[in-house]
Amino acid sequence: MKKTFFILLLISVTPFLGDSAYASSSSDCDLCKALLGQVDKECMVAMNCSDEQIIAIMEDTASMLPAMMANQARILIETYGYAMSQLYNIGHDVDTVCKELALCSSGGGTEPCPDCVGCNTTDWRAASTGYQARIYEAVCNCGVCNTKVEYRCADGFYGSSTNGSSGCIQCPSLNGVYAHSYPGSTTVTSCYIAEGVYVLDDSGTYVFTPNNCYYSE
Repeated sequence: MKKTFFILLLISVTPFLGDSAYASSSSDCDLCKALLGQVDKECMVAMNCSDEQIIAIMEDTASMLPAMMANQARILIETYGYAMSQLYNIGHDVDTVCKELALCSSGGGTEPCPDCVGCNTTDWRAASTGYQARIYEAVCNCGVCNTKVEYRCADGFYGSSTNGSSGCIQCPSLNGVYAHSYPGSTTVTSCYIAEGVYVLDDSGTYVFTPNNCYYSE
């Protein structure tokens, strides 16, 4: 019984790696191709796989390898898994992904992990109308820049936003003159007609002085 189980296990693992990788090599290049090769098979059937599904497939594949190779595969997944799934999901084939991450060179060896170009945080800048955005965290993961973005309301708007497309409301107007607000304002009482601005109504023209005139509820 023990002998039969070993033979079945060997047969089930071998297709994941291919004969040469399973028999003679456990390099990062071979492991990258083996893990993504299984992703390619399963995601081609499913037609589409999320990043989470791709990583789960790679982890399942790694768990079926011999102990030493399994440990190396898990480390590779922890280090490069998200970048591998992103590159695969934008249409790169297995060989291209492994080369892009410098796990494989053109000759099949390994190279240092590449840097990202322009992977930096940013100051607040204009986004869509009424919104500003900034990158507050930027982490380079082997050639792939993973960023986190936050949003706030721009001058003349108030509220809060998590997506840069909803949540900010334009400040009220007074006889056609729209109020200002400081970027990041969250309440309507932050809106104001600036000092020195002329406003026209039926009684004539007037100006607010000596201070800004804030909206009140």
